[in-house]
Amino acid sequence: MTATADIEALRAAVELTLAQDPAQLAPRVALERAVAQLELLERAQAAALTAIADIEARELFALAACGSTRGLLRTLPVGDRGQVAAARRLRSRPLVREALADGTVGTGGAAHLCAALTQIDGLELPDAMGRAATIGEDQLLGLLVHGLAPLLDDWTGGRLDSDLVTEQHLHRREVAAGVLTAVANDVTAGAADRLEPALVLLAGAVPSSALAGALGILVDALRPEQLDAEADAQHVASTWSLTRRSDGGWDLRAVLDDETGARLDAEVRARH
Repeated sequence: MTATADIEALRAAVELTLAQDPAQLAPRVALERAVAQLELLERAQAAALTAIADIEARELFALAACGSTRGLLRTLPVGDRGQVAAARRLRSRPLVREALADGTVGTGGAAHLCAALTQIDGLELPDAMGRAATIGEDQLLGLLVHGLAPLLDDWTGGRLDSDLVTEQHLHRREVAAGVLTAVANDVTAGAADRLEPALVLLAGAVPSSALAGALGILVDALRPEQLDAEADAQHVASTWSLTRRSDGGWDLRAVLDDETGARLDAEVRARH
């Protein structure tokens, strides 16, 4: 099939879809069709982003008598909705590109990953006074053990009783251990390059709605001011999580300051 025929076939498939009125379909068929269309839309956006990255890399915009990729997109109905910037970030993140291509992450997840890795890169740059701000080895290893590993618990079944752990959970634990160990052992690369495989793993393990927040927590943990604040703090901030167990009961995990801990202890003792 020639390039022209391939493009025409793609356009015909889209037009055929638009010609069908979903209101004329049975409810379940209409729903399944809508879900499929939304999934295909995400894949089409990923393909478009990959194509824009290729246009940028090979300067294909010159073939359309345009001076830049952004200039080319401005001649199209969609314009530039940030795709050029996203494509440029992807060029330096091979593992994120692979995850986007195989569907592990969508375009939104890829954008969140690239933004987080860019922030981590920035944390290693000298500050305004020229002082180095390299992320320490202990700091990075602490992030893997105390930051990333707990975020993967639901995916690996780390919070389940042993009799509820499946073969899939065990396989995922092996995958996670392999990725985190490789990151820990790669001492020659910068922090962002080292953490890229671990963050891509996280993106495939947590719900897409939770990815931005999880990445934000990890990036904040690497900030020098965050470390200083923790070192100077006179008390431990109260943080806690309460989740319902699949076998009944509740799982409580908490780090509490003295006052909050004492109040909780008194309340529990008063009820028993």
